[in-house]
Amino acid sequence: SKLKEALTIARVWDDTQGWIGGSTVVVQLGDQVDRGDDELEVTALLRQVALQAKEAGGALHILLGNHEIMSAQGDIRYATPGAAARFHDWNQTCSEPDRASSMAEEHHCDLWEPLRCPDKDVHCQRQLMQMPAIHRSRFLALRAGGPIARNVWGKERRTMLVIGDTLFVHGGIDQAQIAGGCSVLDGMDRTVA
Repeated sequence: SKLKEALTIARVWDDTQGWIGGSTVVVQLGDQVDRGDDELEVTALLRQVALQAKEAGGALHILLGNHEIMSAQGDIRYATPGAAARFHDWNQTCSEPDRASSMAEEHHCDLWEPLRCPDKDVHCQRQLMQMPAIHRSRFLALRAGGPIARNVWGKERRTMLVIGDTLFVHGGIDQAQIAGGCSVLDGMDRTVA
């Protein structure tokens, strides 16, 4: 994948050993979704590499980009058919206990929870019914409150990061966000969870 290629070029990843970056600090600036068919694999790999980096004394910080925020808001315009199909297969595999146990790691079932709209969320249910069936699993996993949005993006990722005197954000920061301070960006973090 392009992610593994980038980590290999940065000399922090090896396909056989995993994280080889020692105390290196890497910042991924967002847009892990809407960039190809392997969104689920990218999400799982970034989590794995971040854990390995931490164990080795380094760090992989993963920021939210506008495409994570758009997906959390239910925007599926940029999702590839292949990514949607991958989420559909993931949901089918991980929702069947017999299949899930034998294929859990390969299919990233640790990220899976039952996919559904909350009972009284009419907006979610309306969006779900208006989209092609193949996109529904992806939509439910990535929408605010969905398992990936809540457990990965909401708990492990932020819209900004300061290391030393350097501010990292996806795509920049505007005067209104600066004037609003951290509370504005913290609010953006909460929109994905």
